[in-house]
Amino acid sequence: PDEIYYIETLEEGATELLNAYIVRDDLTTTVPSQNKQIIGAGNPSNIVSISDSAIYYINSDGIMLRYNRTLNRQEVVTEDKVLSDWYKQEFVTVSDKTYLFYVNTSIEGCSYVNFIDVGSAVSEKEDDDENTIYYIKKSYVDGTTVKYNQRLAGIVSESDQTLVAKDLITSLAEVISFDVDDDGNIILTDGQPTCKVVDVATARYNALTDAQKKNIDSDTVKLLENYQEAYRISKMLYKLFGFDDITKNKDDFKADFEAVNPIVEDLRVKSANKDSNAIAVLSKLVENGRWYLQQCSNYFNG
Repeated sequence: PDEIYYIETLEEGATELLNAYIVRDDLTTTVPSQNKQIIGAGNPSNIVSISDSAIYYINSDGIMLRYNRTLNRQEVVTEDKVLSDWYKQEFVTVSDKTYLFYVNTSIEGCSYVNFIDVGSAVSEKEDDDENTIYYIKKSYVDGTTVKYNQRLAGIVSESDQTLVAKDLITSLAEVISFDVDDDGNIILTDGQPTCKVVDVATARYNALTDAQKKNIDSDTVKLLENYQEAYRISKMLYKLFGFDDITKNKDDFKADFEAVNPIVEDLRVKSANKDSNAIAVLSKLVENGRWYLQQCSNYFNG
């Protein structure tokens, strides 16, 4: 071959690059300054595919990335961890579109292959250190329709549908967290904030047949119901966000305050009486929601 690619790790104390990186070795020249070229970083652990336009690789965290050779940047291809224990990643081109087929660490990924259109639009976001991350979204909203770049290749069995629904419910975050865009702004649909993970868990559970639902224990069902109630109340609390904005008329918040305050107060009373469901719902309300409620209460009730 005229060239080879491999992963090389820096020696201790090196400062030019961090961790591991991909190296292209040109075998047609013996000039030290020309025969080796560093063409990608991102702490790679396994090179998957090489082409003139991109090098696909899996990093040490199990995430599939690619080095875009045209734009000279790293791009995240799969936001979830890729597995290789029972199915090795492969690329398939159909009608001029190229798809990556792979399995991941989700409960569905234990038995089903995922595929993603690697030609999908690349989005941008910033990490905690304000570095730009380029990535392909699993899904996106086109008008009022949710479209998917990543999908399952196959039909999920009835028993696995039940397991997936239960897993989605039990893996929900402790507190309702509204969806945000790449700039950190809360996403609104018809003027209402959304929490996709709760919406998806609810949709998966509702899609089950009555027979399938009987295979989900009552504690899990109650957990979902508490999340749904916390989500409903959190959306009401969201209407109080911005109460501390000095440019806004505080009296404009009164109707929304009077709508949600009795509901939260009732939860507080029940919680004080050791009602487990009330305690659970209160603990799951959106962050800052109760703070804004208290500010409104101080203003309107004195």
